[in-house]
Amino acid sequence: QLSAQQIFDEFKANEAAANKKYLDKAIEMTGEIAEVNKNQDGNIVVNFKTNDPFFVINCTFKTNPGQLKTGDTITFKGICTGYIPDANVVINEGVLVK
Repeated sequence: QLSAQQIFDEFKANEAAANKKYLDKAIEMTGEIAEVNKNQDGNIVVNFKTNDPFFVINCTFKTNPGQLKTGDTITFKGICTGYIPDANVVINEGVLVK
């Protein structure tokens, strides 16, 4: 189990090592919600805060997690699908743990 900040720090420090560790693997992550949106498929997408104001952990839920709002701290489980330098880490197929 990781924090959004830990995942961000690992990818920023060494993308190749972080890809080897997390890419296409299920990870459980806890973090503070920066933003809640819907994507073009109608799925809920949550951006988690990091200490970099321009960088978020982008998590897409496979089922509706219910009421989530900016500032909530939640735990999320999903599959890490990649890193976009200077933008975000992408996690898909997510479910709300708590």
